[in-house]
Amino acid sequence: GAASMAISEGAAEQVFIQPVAIAYTRLHGMPMGRRHRPMTAWIGDQDLMPHLKTLLAEGAIDAEVHFGQPVPFSKGSNRKETARL
Repeated sequence: GAASMAISEGAAEQVFIQPVAIAYTRLHGMPMGRRHRPMTAWIGDQDLMPHLKTLLAEGAIDAEVHFGQPVPFSKGSNRKETARL
């Protein structure tokens, strides 16, 4: 990924990965239930642009954005282990 590339190209000895979570909570002011989740979830190998177009056409959607603690990543870091943090 981008973190490994930055380290391998000598741009830095260590970089920090910023975990971010997005929770879609309301649709047109009403709480989102289970049946609305497929509309907001970007799953598997879905193409981004058609999904984004459908999502934006839906109208007012409330979202909460949560930032986790930055995670250090260096040349010896394991990408899969870091992703589990």
